[in-house]
Parts: sequence; structure tokens; C-alpha cells
Amino acid sequence: AGTYDIIVTASNNNYDITKVNGTYTINKVPVTIKAENKTSTYGSQLKSLTYLTGGTIYNNDDLNIELNRESGTNAGTYNLILAVDGNHKWSDGTTTNKTITWTINKKAATVTASAQTITYGGSIETGIGKVTTSELVNGHSLTAITLTPSTTSVTTTGKITPSGATIKDASGNDVTGNYSITYATGKLTINRKGVAVPSSPSAKTYNGSSQDHGVTVPT
Repeated sequence: AGTYDIIVTASNNNYDITKVNGTYTINKVPVTIKAENKTSTYGSQLKSLTYLTGGTIYNNDDLNIELNRESGTNAGTYNLILAVDGNHKWSDGTTTNKTITWTINKKAATVTASAQTITYGGSIETGIGKVTTSELVNGHSLTAITLTPSTTSVTTTGKITPSGATIKDASGNDVTGNYSITYATGKLTINRKGVAVPSSPSAKTYNGSSQDHGVTVPT
């Protein structure tokens, strides 16, 4: 594709010839190159970039197509840049690079609170040892969690709710934002607290005033 000269040659001694050259233009062939959208999940192997072509490609021409994605490891949206060589143009008539987007989705993970049984007046145990995790990327681990009991009263149907997880990779980088975390509750049982059976109070002698029995009722 390009513009080329048409050279006029002529000679005759009987004529004063003026030669006017012309031009011959070979237009670029419109072609459509569509990058196929790609979606990956965080922690999985990134997919190869592929494209589809539209229009006529002559003589098995090599379009020198390049697919370059903005580098990315974390969940999010990134740019994919496409370019054509000097002999072709996009179907819209332009030759500048085209940019589309591709996505790395967050990875699903679950944090489940372990069941606990305590005595009334006590506190549940907290920390990462009191939950289980699933679907974390190899080398990632839970480093912090909040556990909240549904009640502090005697119960056999209470719940412990996890929240506020922090997940880090092997280098200590916070990668929590790359996960879509589901929190599952654990069962909470709070048993009654044992107290001593009160004994009968000592007898008192009438003194004309109000007297207390001296027995303390446990609460």
C-alpha cells in the first residue's frame, strides 16, 4: 500500500512534448482484528491472548499483529493493546493502536467459624485458630479475623460470626482484596454457670429492728 509515480516517456522530433507524470495509489486494505475478551480468576494461570480477523487478507500477508496486555496479577480490570502493521488499517479507517479491557476476577474463599462451648460469664476464644479457611491460593494464609458471639446469655442455638479477614501471601503482602470472601457462622453453646447451694442462715434474736437473713442470691 502506498503512492507510486507513473512515469511518462515519449519522443518524436516533430513534437514539442510536455511530459506530466501521474501517481498510482494502492489503498490499504480494511481489516478487522478483534481481540477476544478474556477473564481469569485470581490465582489461576493466565489465559493466552487470542484474536479474530475480518476482511480479506491477500497473499497470505503477515499482519504482524501484536496483542499486549497490561501486566496484572491482582484482581481488577486491565488494558489490552492491539496494533496493525504499515500495510493495513482498521475497518474504521484508522491505523492507531486499539485498546480494550480484560479482567481478573476475585477468587472465592470461605472462612468458617468453629463451634465453641463456654460457660455463662466466660468469653469465646478468638484468633485464626478458631476458624477454617478454604480455596486460598497456595502460599496464602489467614493472618487476622474477628469473631463475634450472637449472645452472652445461656443458649444452645447461639452463633459465632467471623468478619474482617486479612489474607497475606508468603512474602507478607496483604492480598485480601483479591478474594471474594464468604463468612460462615459456627455454633455457640453457653452453659449455665454452677453456684453453691446456699445453706440456711444462722438464727437471729429479736431486737425490734429489721434484720437481714444474710443470704446472697447468685446472679
